Amino acid sequence: MIAIDFFCGADGPTRGLLNAGIEVRFGIDYDAVCRETYETNNQPAHFLKADVKTLEVADIRREIGEIDSDNLLLAACAPCQPFSQLNRGGINDDEATLLGRFGRFVQDLQPRYVFAENVPGLSRVPGQSTHKRFHRMLKKLEYGVWEGVLDAKSYGVPQTRRRFIMIAIRGIEPTAPPHTHGRGAGLLPFETVGNAIRDQRHYPPIQAGETHPAVPNHRAAILSAVNLERIRHISLQWRGTNCLASAPMAEMLFERAYRPH
Repeated sequence: MIAIDFFCGADGPTRGLLNAGIEVRFGIDYDAVCRETYETNNQPAHFLKADVKTLEVADIRREIGEIDSDNLLLAACAPCQPFSQLNRGGINDDEATLLGRFGRFVQDLQPRYVFAENVPGLSRVPGQSTHKRFHRMLKKLEYGVWEGVLDAKSYGVPQTRRRFIMIAIRGIEPTAPPHTHGRGAGLLPFETVGNAIRDQRHYPPIQAGETHPAVPNHRAAILSAVNLERIRHISLQWRGTNCLASAPMAEMLFERAYRPH
């Protein structure tokens, strides 16, 4: 399966798609600052700096070459600020219609698979919103559509992170991926930030003042002996959150929702 990641930012769903075994050809974003991080972390995918508002389908075809649409997935996480609970300034029409502009590429390229992710508020916009128009377009093109709000903590991510998810497959009715973590029977316990940080596969132990030679940004502050002693007296029974939800959640979704049954 080949994928294109719209509004990719510095990483986002691309990492999850790659982890799920899907070949991401490139990600598209307007902010060139994201290029170095995106291409470093997501090889061999490359970064295409482009404004989706002016990007043409012909530009996509030149980038991707000849491809069977039955093996194509288009993913999009359009800017969520217009629909966020933290937005008190009203909806910016220019930003709010980006999902609709993504829909142009769905209409013209006719991929078999479509994935969209955003804040829960996307589906609660009153009237004939971008979300409703996008949903109607998918149904008109004979896509089966599942949509709903999922919480990343239910899939092994050490963060409470509720996101609106839309999964569409041409000719097939998709279903929501079952929870893997929680408090019910047969579920694994919720992951914690402590477990994630202590996972030595990602963060090998280092001492105060050290910088790990191979793990980017893995460094520890220089602490005095007094502060180190204080830290030793802090209880380990603590909770927290992190911001690494998009990639593992996307990996889970694509592994479970888009694999042939």
